[in-house]
Amino acid sequence: LCFLEVKFKNNKKRTIKKRIQTKEFEERFTSETSEFLNGILPFSADLLIPRLWNDFTRITLVHRVDAERLTIDIGLRFNNDRGEGNVGSLIVGELKQERFRPSSDFIRIIKRQSVRPMRMSKYCVGRALLNKGLRQNKLKVKFKKIQKINDENYA
Repeated sequence: LCFLEVKFKNNKKRTIKKRIQTKEFEERFTSETSEFLNGILPFSADLLIPRLWNDFTRITLVHRVDAERLTIDIGLRFNNDRGEGNVGSLIVGELKQERFRPSSDFIRIIKRQSVRPMRMSKYCVGRALLNKGLRQNKLKVKFKKIQKINDENYA
């Protein structure tokens, strides 16, 4: 499935997503996707320039009883006009709940495995990975953790 998605972060640090399904992956906006974008953006969609492509495989697990789902992204790869990159064997798991419940099965399992959560934007990681000129101070700790995960998996 392909979607065009726009994310807004409000002043309460909540992310609001708006998206539409597309027939296929679009390298250029169609009249339908331009109309969608122009209806929600404070500027013209014509001003947008592709900067990063990402690709990954997503597995979605839905809890049978509790109102939560888990997405697992593997094989995360990035490319742009400067090259290609990846984050090795890193697996990105994101638990989506209506309200945070620390008793979630997934939270209990990762705690038993001594896995600690780390907030991460795939877009920001990809931009920093492929654009060495960008300021990366905020991401140094994340890149060190990613490198440690990869070192442990390949040891």
